[in-house]
Amino acid sequence: MNMTVGCSLGYEVLSPTANFTINVLVNKDPHQEIRAEQLTCVPEASREVSCTAKGNRVVHLEAGAGPFEIRYQAVVDSHQPSLPEEVKPDLPGPVPAGGPDVHAAQPVLRIGSIYPDRP
Repeated sequence: MNMTVGCSLGYEVLSPTANFTINVLVNKDPHQEIRAEQLTCVPEASREVSCTAKGNRVVHLEAGAGPFEIRYQAVVDSHQPSLPEEVKPDLPGPVPAGGPDVHAAQPVLRIGSIYPDRP
């Protein structure tokens, strides 16, 4: 499947210079092929593409004061593997003979706080 993806990001740089690290590039993996891609900076800025520890491609940019825009567009050929005909539910515990009751009440999980120092 061919897809065209893209975005446009606009900024107003108030300091003499600003460093950006943006994660908008299409990742390279065995399930997709990048047919074409274009990254444009207005005004032009120095840039460097690198990969994170998780394999994401990111762009490091340095822009001068004033308006700054980043435009990205790519054409990608994606060939994701097919899903299996039957996807079995991932439910805890034994499954009843007639199959799982998807309408049965599920236990409520209460999270008090996402911060470990609060109850």
